[in-house]
Amino acid sequence: MKKFLSISIILIISVSSLFAQEILLNKNCIKTGLPLEIITNILELDNFIFEKSEINTKDEWWEPDTIWIYSSIDTKRELYEYNDQGSITKDLVQVIVSEEWINESQIKYLYENNNLIEQISQEWSENTFVNSSSTSLTYNNNLLTSVTLKTWENNAWLNNYLIEITYNGENMSSGLVKTWDNGWTDYIKITASYDNNNNVIGANVQAWAILFWLDVYKATLAYDNNNNLTEVTLQEFSLTASWTYTEKYIMDYTNTNKLQSTITQSWENNAWLNGTATYLEYDSDDRLIAETYDEWNEGNWIHFNYTEYLYDDLSDNISEVIYKSWENNEWVNSSRNTNVFSQNNNSLLAEFWCWENEDWIVCDGDITLYYNADQSSLTKIGNKIVASYPGDEPVVGIEDLTNQDKNIEICIYPNPAIDKINISANNCEIKSVVVFNQIGQKVKQTNALEIGISDLPSGIYILQINTDKGIVNEKVLKQ
Repeated sequence: MKKFLSISIILIISVSSLFAQEILLNKNCIKTGLPLEIITNILELDNFIFEKSEINTKDEWWEPDTIWIYSSIDTKRELYEYNDQGSITKDLVQVIVSEEWINESQIKYLYENNNLIEQISQEWSENTFVNSSSTSLTYNNNLLTSVTLKTWENNAWLNNYLIEITYNGENMSSGLVKTWDNGWTDYIKITASYDNNNNVIGANVQAWAILFWLDVYKATLAYDNNNNLTEVTLQEFSLTASWTYTEKYIMDYTNTNKLQSTITQSWENNAWLNGTATYLEYDSDDRLIAETYDEWNEGNWIHFNYTEYLYDDLSDNISEVIYKSWENNEWVNSSRNTNVFSQNNNSLLAEFWCWENEDWIVCDGDITLYYNADQSSLTKIGNKIVASYPGDEPVVGIEDLTNQDKNIEICIYPNPAIDKINISANNCEIKSVVVFNQIGQKVKQTNALEIGISDLPSGIYILQINTDKGIVNEKVLKQ
């Protein structure tokens, strides 16, 4: 059901936004990048409802309670709240103004029987939160049956879209999109067919033309013996009342069912013409290590972009993603995304870098923060994300540094720090400070209360502070 819901909703959205110009294949899901609010709502709900439970295979599942987002424009933070089942109930966004955190927006989530039934977006205005948009969902036996999208205008909720979903067993058989004009009016309809393995093999999209349904688009899907999606062919209904090919997506897989390549083609002059190609490489552990994007030009494949994935030797998580472009017959660095992980495989620090003058410089871009051993991620615009997770111990390999006197009052600032750390004590005398890295190695030792750390790599460090009353251990994040 999940596979078809992703595809069908996207096809509906494609038509409802003037026949989307671009469809991108991402792993085993077809996704679009279109500007309407309906897309954001539906795709986020699709991921939220269906993906979390499927990928949560660990005994402990981590979600951040706070992330700090730094950019050249401003500094923001998002504070998350969760219910007892681990589902998010509030996402509060604040921006720092004159050294004070000011509310900017928030999203509230309401559940019933562990199903999300309402999502309300609000904006901060005149010292209060004002409604902006809402999404309401209904279910039957835990199957999503309707989605209603509304906006807040003139102190009242205004209907925008209604999506009604029907099923054949657990397979979605049809989706009907309606728009509001003093009442619900039919807009777009999609119907689907399946094979014996419950894979969707056909989807037809129709638009309501006042008195009847008009064929618009249809998709034909094919799979291999392992139920991997291998081909998607799109057709549109032309003015001559006949179906015409438009686009095709061809996928290939490794022996371990990892997506290996994706080729897009367009139908021109009664023949399929190559468009783009994406090739993925894996190491012996089936970890993604490289992705190459090519474009077809005058009968040849031309390199365009290259993405390299590097993994942390300690935690086996994605520690670095390097983006390169093809220039003068060689790959040239463009940008990169780095992550520093805790012992529970959650990134505590993500940074975005640009390649300038043969060096990496921190800059604004799309930063991705990975957590839950790379099973979860979030992306924000900025140059740095700092994250905290309730109950996560961020330092690994330092079991011998856990004992300390709770009555000793120590202040460390700033934290996170960039080039130096200051230490002060309220009720004791500091004798010495030892700095340990993530694997318990001593990297600095000093009697000074100001410690320079500009020479240390970004990451989490433990300060072992020796006082006349005992030992205190404190964690510091070096940015």
